[in-house]
Amino acid sequence: ICAAGVQGPVGPLVDTKAKAWSEAIEINLIGVVNCCRAALPGMIERRTGKIIATVDEVMEQYCRRVTTSELVHVFTDAIEAHHAPLSHGRRVKFYFATQVATRPPSFVIFTNQPENIHYSYERYLINKFREAFGFDGVPLRLMFRGRDKTDTSRKAGSDRPAK
Repeated sequence: ICAAGVQGPVGPLVDTKAKAWSEAIEINLIGVVNCCRAALPGMIERRTGKIIATVDEVMEQYCRRVTTSELVHVFTDAIEAHHAPLSHGRRVKFYFATQVATRPPSFVIFTNQPENIHYSYERYLINKFREAFGFDGVPLRLMFRGRDKTDTSRKAGSDRPAK
């Protein structure tokens, strides 16, 4: 869970300066992506309920488990809407997606070319998962794996192990 503290004006001028502060936070904290923000007054005793509610919401997202059927549905729609770019003249084929862990939510995607998935396409899939499942304030992990295949080229009686 990422957190960043920035103190800014809160009070009657919030409406007029909130947009400027929001832009300043985005510019100055470029590496902090997809974090929830809550405006707080200089005196911390007020609005602590808002902080606790935001922390509870982020923790719920951090521990959220998505059913495989929902994940496959969103994943299929995403890859049909925007195909992965060609890799060495070959199309990247996607077979299956599943969630393997929470804290943070981690997904494994099985494909024919796991090492050739471009970073921009990985970001595209992460953004689709965020949009569909409400993972707004937490990091997501995507791991690409090849599909396990049995080695049919091994001849009977060979002492050489399959690769």
